[in-house]
Amino acid sequence: MDKHLEREAISQTSKSDLRSKAEKIASENELRPFESLPLNEVQQMLHELRVHQIELEIQNEELRRTQMELDVQRVRYCDLYDLAPIGYCTVNEKGLLSKPTSRR
Repeated sequence: MDKHLEREAISQTSKSDLRSKAEKIASENELRPFESLPLNEVQQMLHELRVHQIELEIQNEELRRTQMELDVQRVRYCDLYDLAPIGYCTVNEKGLLSKPTSRR
């Protein structure tokens, strides 16, 4: 399975998990039925929900873009590190070698 399909599968699972959690929380909260609310109040809440949804979509888009940029940089770093003409090693905070490159 390629990475894009894996991400889509994870994304779909996450969406259903989030939906389930949200449904549970919503059912636990006592809300007034919409029928008892004045029309202008319902319209205002609907507007607020739409604006909030758009904000979340923008944030999600930005997070996805940032994730893609990070993936590109990670691959670039790994290529630089792993394909270098000389061996490199990573030293952890205790001064121990944690990831030496292997030169073939």
